[in-house]
Amino acid sequence: KLEVYHDGTSPNFSGDVTLSTLMSTTNGGRAVTGLARTPQATQFNTTTFTGVGAISYNAYRTYGVQAQAANLATSPGAALEVIGVYGTAMSFGNAGRTVGLYGKATGPGTQTWAVWSEGAQFSTTSGTWTTSDAALKTGIEDFNGGLELIMQLQPKRYSYATEEFPWLNLASGSQVGLIAQEMEQVVPELVREVHRPAEVDSLGNEVAPAMDFKAVNYEALIPMLISAVQEQQATIAQLQARVDQCCAANPGMAQQDGAAPKQGTGSGELQEQRLQIIPNPVAELTTLAYHVPTAGRVVLQVATVDGKPLATLREEMAQPGAYSYVWNTGGLAAGTYLCTYLLDGAVVVQRALKL
Repeated sequence: KLEVYHDGTSPNFSGDVTLSTLMSTTNGGRAVTGLARTPQATQFNTTTFTGVGAISYNAYRTYGVQAQAANLATSPGAALEVIGVYGTAMSFGNAGRTVGLYGKATGPGTQTWAVWSEGAQFSTTSGTWTTSDAALKTGIEDFNGGLELIMQLQPKRYSYATEEFPWLNLASGSQVGLIAQEMEQVVPELVREVHRPAEVDSLGNEVAPAMDFKAVNYEALIPMLISAVQEQQATIAQLQARVDQCCAANPGMAQQDGAAPKQGTGSGELQEQRLQIIPNPVAELTTLAYHVPTAGRVVLQVATVDGKPLATLREEMAQPGAYSYVWNTGGLAAGTYLCTYLLDGAVVVQRALKL
């Protein structure tokens, strides 16, 4: 047993109570090693041991254990491994739980984190598992409206300012994601403020300033995407039912592929019946460009995303050729709309998004 204790009777005391330094020309060593165990394996079920225990409190910055690993060699060559904290937990079948690294943090406010990582993260087996048991939740209710929310989010391609903030160890290269400030306008509950305290050296000198920035919860977007797909599928089913009714009422009409409908001609050739929305997301004045492969009755209609008709923009007999219609969307609220182009009953539907 080794116990080193400083009672603080000298108010000017600073530094380390116990300092261990190892310098060796051999293959390795440990500056501090702690080992605790029972004499016999049969005694394990009533004991609790800690290999190395550290307690720190009542300081502005309080660290239970602070570890740093670095490669300070000046000769050529790269370090094989530099690991700040290495945790290993092993079980051979008689453990109820085996955890390599365990982090637990409690306290008031929004800046309490059990694990804080600055740098890339990797797992050989799986992603992050999240508590989702119904027994741990209250106020459970169905979530709807995912499509409307998802359509308002704007994915971006970007690169992190790694040179401006080197101490954050941000990911390098091209990234794809969302901007927190934009996401906050749509789903504020998935954005939170993060305060990174100033980083100081062992003498208290600031080496990196304190920072405040925003973080997003990408994981919570998964239920929204599921809801959006379900709503989209319901709309497709409704539209398909309308097309089937149309075909039943007009037996001579050939049902077309909704993505790129085709129209037969007298010569047996197939010509495309196309509809384009320019631009999309739409501007106040948006062009609906469409191609008429054979002469016939043309109808342009606009409906809500759930299929409710809003307006008939154009209805006329048209000869083969390219046509356009300038659609004024100034009176429409933000959301998703369905633009339908019918040529003698053959249907093309495109989605229009207004921000």
